Amino acid sequence: MTLLISSALLLAGVFLFKKLWTGAAAGIIFLFASRYYKREGGLNLEVLTIDTVIIWIELALLLFGAYIFCFMLDDFKQWNAFRSKALSSNSRLTVVLLFGWFLISFLEGLAGFGVPSMLVAPLLLSIGLKPFTSIVLSLCANAISVTFGALGTPVKIGLGIDVVNPVVNSIVILNALPALLTPFVLAFIFWNTEAHFSWKAERKKLFGAGLCFLVPYAVGSLLSIEFPSVLGGGAGMLLFTLLFVPAAERPSFRLWISTFWPYALFLSLLIVSSLLLKPFSWELRPGVRSFSAFQPGVLFLIATFLVLLIKKHSHPTRQFLGYAKQTFRDVQVSLVSIFLLILFTQLIRTETQVIFETISIWKDSKLFQLFPVILGTLGSFLTGSATMSNLLFSDSVGEHFVFPLSLALLNTGSACGNAISLQNIVMVKSTIVANVSEASILRHNSVFVVGYIIVAALGSLILFQII
Repeated sequence: MTLLISSALLLAGVFLFKKLWTGAAAGIIFLFASRYYKREGGLNLEVLTIDTVIIWIELALLLFGAYIFCFMLDDFKQWNAFRSKALSSNSRLTVVLLFGWFLISFLEGLAGFGVPSMLVAPLLLSIGLKPFTSIVLSLCANAISVTFGALGTPVKIGLGIDVVNPVVNSIVILNALPALLTPFVLAFIFWNTEAHFSWKAERKKLFGAGLCFLVPYAVGSLLSIEFPSVLGGGAGMLLFTLLFVPAAERPSFRLWISTFWPYALFLSLLIVSSLLLKPFSWELRPGVRSFSAFQPGVLFLIATFLVLLIKKHSHPTRQFLGYAKQTFRDVQVSLVSIFLLILFTQLIRTETQVIFETISIWKDSKLFQLFPVILGTLGSFLTGSATMSNLLFSDSVGEHFVFPLSLALLNTGSACGNAISLQNIVMVKSTIVANVSEASILRHNSVFVVGYIIVAALGSLILFQII
């Protein structure tokens, strides 16, 4: 009952007041009041507070750094020349795949936190798509890349996994078929809302788009948890352009370099820092979460300043501080919301553990083992974050379900659930001035999410038989 009421308060903040932080705050107050009233002990507030602050600092650094980096490149109109060249294509579907599939996956792999959809939806609108199509496409296309979004944050912080292991491998396997099918789904959305085309003529291109994403995505998962979505989007875009875009319509090598060099600079910093700093961390006290020396958010800040220097900006320090000031204004509410959500998820772990212990009598059932993918979707729908959803359920799922598929299913559900989170829908819609109802977006995206869950569940049932 405590879990239901606190979750209802969270939803009330999202749906009634359209402010996630109000719902999270109300839920936290209720949870503390409930424990005080019941005189419940066993809650180590010192450990809970330290863990919450450490997780928040890591996420805050990443959100702030990713936002300021993307904000700077948007201010420099980094994608304008590439977009102009892409628009010379005779196929609008090709342009949709380049930006609505590969680019958003690449940006999700780097930034996350809703930033990619907020950047790509206006871009899709600028190439002639309707507001409704731009919003729905950007939310659905983003689903699979969220599995390792924001440089692996849902896995690293949400599941507590920072190295390649069987859970990571299972995530890739479960999402392989959705990766191949998503371009067809995006094409259907485009066909249904924009313009009809010949499916027979485009089927090879659509299958190729899925394959061009899947291969680098899988290779990246063998290297590090930071790289699957980044390589799936970035290297996938390059492969797709070379294989499926006519030579006369391809961006030149010089254009590729001029567009992507800031991202290559950041990734170089990431690789070097990962090798040097990952082994080091600090533990404030025994039993609490350690703080890693490897913080990608700091690397975003360094890359931003280096780009300003390389571009020979007249006042790089002043410009950097200006970007930082604007970024803080834009993300301050998100930072507060993230802190409250982390605290909320930490507080209700006791309730979720009790529920899992109650229902664990059915844990030997193969169908019951699919429950984590539904939980992940629900968690994302509630919190608007795959990382928060994983934080909420990972301990209980890992203990009561079959490892490693259970955590892979949870992460998969948490990723695709982002497409139906009202918080994400409102954020993306805010970037496009148009009269598009949240209900219509939610209705269309729900069909996509249900289909995604079914495909992942069928794949997991086959893997359960093998295991």
